[in-house]
Amino acid sequence: MILQAPGQQRFTILVAEGDDRAREALRTTLGDNGHCVIVASTGGQALDMAPGSDADLVLLDVGSTETDGLATLRALRTLGHSVPVILLAAGATLQGAREAMGLGAYDFIAKPVELGFVMSVIQEALERAPRAARVAVCAP
Repeated sequence: MILQAPGQQRFTILVAEGDDRAREALRTTLGDNGHCVIVASTGGQALDMAPGSDADLVLLDVGSTETDGLATLRALRTLGHSVPVILLAAGATLQGAREAMGLGAYDFIAKPVELGFVMSVIQEALERAPRAARVAVCAP
């Protein structure tokens, strides 16, 4: 995995993942790479957190039990959130991928995921996304 170079920008990433182990692995990996990570176990929680999170990117689990990732993505866009969104999907289908991309998802990744690949997609999305000049500060 690519570790953040000294002086490189920190980003705030909102992770909505229903699986405890996967959520923790993403939180740890992103944090180890210097990012601020906000975690939610459902899409509904992510929607509640999004307005105040100042997230630069959102990772959504398509199969969360309360609100699936596609519905969460649709709601984020309706609320005016234009940050890159990457969907993670168990049992991914071409139809689901097409719907996600039509809703403005940056990418749609089939599970099980390889963390190194997910990190490279996140890095690419963050490099391409317009971002206001600010410094992400992680809460203790």
